[in-house]
Amino acid sequence: MNRKLHNKVREIRPNALMMLKRASLALRKVQDESLAQFGLTSAQMEVLAPVYFSNGLEHRKLVEWLGVTSPTLTNIVDGLVQRGLIERRSSREDARVKQFYITEEGEALFQKVGEGREEFFRQFTAGFSEEELILFASFLKRLALNCGDTFPYDEHFKPEDVHNAPNCIPGTTHLLEDEKK
Repeated sequence: MNRKLHNKVREIRPNALMMLKRASLALRKVQDESLAQFGLTSAQMEVLAPVYFSNGLEHRKLVEWLGVTSPTLTNIVDGLVQRGLIERRSSREDARVKQFYITEEGEALFQKVGEGREEFFRQFTAGFSEEELILFASFLKRLALNCGDTFPYDEHFKPEDVHNAPNCIPGTTHLLEDEKK
């Protein structure tokens, strides 16, 4: 690494976590504002979406995926159950295991929210090329994995999306190659 680049990295490194935190907070704010018209919060949507796509999802699995505590998830689920958007049922195999199912009302609301999703994504991805977004996603995944994240990315995101990204930022080819390993 040349000296100029090394110095720039040393400048950025202490601020990187703060930038990531600020971006996360700003994203959450925009998401909450967008969802308010549907009477939802981003926390509720983070529960509703996986239940919509994986009907019968277990409480334990959802806790793991969302990185929240069991009482926090229970609180969010209680609100969604009260609104008739999801149902909580005991597993047929083990009554101690709770599973979540989307209701017709929940499915209809999720689809309605999805209609406005494009505008939300357009707002937060403005100024990025498709290649940059793919590369950015690979960086976020690697950051999460470096910090011990256990989310099953390969079950939910196609690795070839990352691996087939062209080298959109000069000098980053090796990053994509590392991702393939």
